[in-house]
Amino acid sequence: MSGVLYLPAKGGPFPGVIILGGSEGGLFEPRARAFAANGFAALTLAYFGYPNLPDELVEIPLEYFERAIAWMKAQPGIDAARLGLVGGSKGGSWRFSWLPAAGISGRWSP
Repeated sequence: MSGVLYLPAKGGPFPGVIILGGSEGGLFEPRARAFAANGFAALTLAYFGYPNLPDELVEIPLEYFERAIAWMKAQPGIDAARLGLVGGSKGGSWRFSWLPAAGISGRWSP
């Protein structure tokens, strides 16, 4: 799993959000920092176009995203009952694909 977790400066447990970028690949750090600044534990998750991941958006296993959800739920300081997913462009499509299986009900895609 490749990503960066941003946490608010103090407090907790925090609601969590996993942020997926689009067809550009890599991480989506500006959005993760913005969520953290507003009280969310925010994981920006790369799924291609990043070191040790596929160079192109092909054959990305859904289990990769399931591992990210399980990891977020296991982190101290994150309220596992308040976890959401945000995806832009292709990340929004991925999010809609695996959101129900992850037991997460919220939906928003820019």
